[in-house]
Amino acid sequence: VSWESSDDLPPGVYLKSASFGPVDALNGSIHVDQRTRDRLEIVLGANAGTIMGTVFGRDRKPAPGMKVVLIPDAAHHQRNDLYRPIVSDESGQFRIERIPPGDYSLFAWEDIEDGLWRDAEFLRQHAASGRLLHIVENGRESVEIIAIPSSQ
Repeated sequence: VSWESSDDLPPGVYLKSASFGPVDALNGSIHVDQRTRDRLEIVLGANAGTIMGTVFGRDRKPAPGMKVVLIPDAAHHQRNDLYRPIVSDESGQFRIERIPPGDYSLFAWEDIEDGLWRDAEFLRQHAASGRLLHIVENGRESVEIIAIPSSQ
């Protein structure tokens, strides 16, 4: 089972948990065969968080077209649905919705290869440039972040 996207869920709704018998289906894999009697239980949460913000360049001016990525904490790195890449608009602004409560890091890059933010060593190298965020149910965060230059 893959939990790639929450785009089909109504606004404010997020995937809170999924279990298959005793197995956490969001943080591990499940095995189904003809002897399986377990049930898949999916729980949705109705109070997702939102982050709104502005990306700035080195010149401290709003930066359009920057890749902004919300990254889950280390305990949830395997959850594809928690990574939220987005591009800042023409005024350097961005908005990320349907964020499950939890701990995240927010980064912005002038230029980055898609998916590179999933590499643990790459993230360690750039950890100081990220912004730590704790998202609560129905939370609304407003942030400013400086884009990491292409040369880094």
